[in-house]
Amino acid sequence: MDIEAVRSELRRYLASNVAQVPADGVLVSLDARAALARALGRTRSQKLTEVSGTDLLIAIAAVERGFASELLHEQGLGVAQAEADEATFGH
Repeated sequence: MDIEAVRSELRRYLASNVAQVPADGVLVSLDARAALARALGRTRSQKLTEVSGTDLLIAIAAVERGFASELLHEQGLGVAQAEADEATFGH
């Protein structure tokens, strides 16, 4: 995965497509909430106590449509690859 390409594309996307966060709070999209909920469910199903970055990547990659999942898929990271990496590197 080309981390610099992901970072650059993410910055470009955020600058042109995402509203600024209000100074008094955090704006969380419905897609982000759904991904966090999926990652939390995966963590709980494994009887673990914290959500890992891998859990979140798997949850994002599992989404059929959306900027984040498309970006991960373009970089060759799908659910199967993320799960394989988790098996190799741990939770």
